Amino acid sequence: NVPFLWDDDFVSLGYGRYSKVWPARECPSPEELYWEEFRAIPIAIITGTNGKTTSARLLARMVREAGLTIGNSSTDGIHINGQSAEEGDWTGPGAARMILRHPEVECAILETARGGILRRGLGVDSCNAALVTNVDNDHLGDYGINSVEAMATTKGVVYDIVEASGQKVYNMDDPQVRTLAQNAQGQKTLTSVDGLNHELLAHVQDGGRAAYLQDGKLIYQHGDEKTVLIAANAMPLAHGGTALYNISNALGCTSLAIALNIDLNAIKRALASFGADGNDNPGRGNLIEVNGVRILLDFGHNPHGVRAVMNMGNASLKPGQRMSVCIGQAGDRSNEDIAELAGVIASVKPNQIFLREMPEQYLRGRQKGEVIDVFRNCFLKLGMSPEKVQAASTELEALKQGLEWAQAGDFVIHLVHMERQTIKDYLATLNIDN
Repeated sequence: NVPFLWDDDFVSLGYGRYSKVWPARECPSPEELYWEEFRAIPIAIITGTNGKTTSARLLARMVREAGLTIGNSSTDGIHINGQSAEEGDWTGPGAARMILRHPEVECAILETARGGILRRGLGVDSCNAALVTNVDNDHLGDYGINSVEAMATTKGVVYDIVEASGQKVYNMDDPQVRTLAQNAQGQKTLTSVDGLNHELLAHVQDGGRAAYLQDGKLIYQHGDEKTVLIAANAMPLAHGGTALYNISNALGCTSLAIALNIDLNAIKRALASFGADGNDNPGRGNLIEVNGVRILLDFGHNPHGVRAVMNMGNASLKPGQRMSVCIGQAGDRSNEDIAELAGVIASVKPNQIFLREMPEQYLRGRQKGEVIDVFRNCFLKLGMSPEKVQAASTELEALKQGLEWAQAGDFVIHLVHMERQTIKDYLATLNIDN
């Protein structure tokens, strides 16, 4: 019953600070080992269409607030206690092995993407808690996954390895995840931004666990015992309570943290502080203000994620304030996918659209300007006037156009935010209010 990992080069026993690693061809004989030294550490796995990286980062903050050395992986890399160990997209079993073999790690948070699951598996055969944030139309057609239902089944694999004593955390606001919950056995924590609805109420009355938003507060409940965690408008990640998608992420993270036995005070501290600094969650929901103009930089790139950001942006506008949206897209997305994305953006009636070219490596078979033309035609068909749809060669150029267009009080939303350092350097030259 000792944790065991192997690959072509190395073999290891135990996890994190309780692990030891040997070259694959230099394994010791069993009688040479002190087997009681090799132990497991708490592990949580996070997957979903949107919100994975934000959730992994927020949960890691909760663990750090509790005083534990945390190793977490995401699409941005591998971090040990907040320090970068590897950059790049690390959402597969290679990341799991690297974190679980690190001699200081006391808890592991593993963001896992459908590509890693389908090509190489999860990397571990058990965990203490798992969360699927949501499931929607993204990357369909790859590796034999051709429907949202099949994608949900793929992502739901993370629940299959949760230990009997662990918690499977389900976002009941998402129809695909709700279906996974209804068909699941074992201990469940149900979450919702729709209050203690009938599904959650029945669950807690049966002794189950739930986390939900009610009367503007995030609440965790186990049976009859309720704990108020924080007011939504006091949580930086929630942008005044308008970012329901991040409130949903926070409810999921809280449920995972409690399943990992993280102290409630540590969880509350993380909720009250995470997102206040742009470095907490780079590229995801970063809100800054320049000369009275609000700028949101977000990685939203598929209909589900963009819809959430658009709803937040619309909810935060006051009478007389305007909103612009900047969007680009990789060339491997179909014209139908681009049209769906344009429809989501147009549905909130933005005052201005800025279309931009993606970096060269994201053309993926298309010619320069081709995706922009597809977007433009979609927006024009949806009733937007030509002068309200502008094009730019880069994300930086689009941001400059947006700021030139905007007036104090307006909201400039930049989606598929990728040129982080370039944008960060440019903003550093401006008069940023906060």
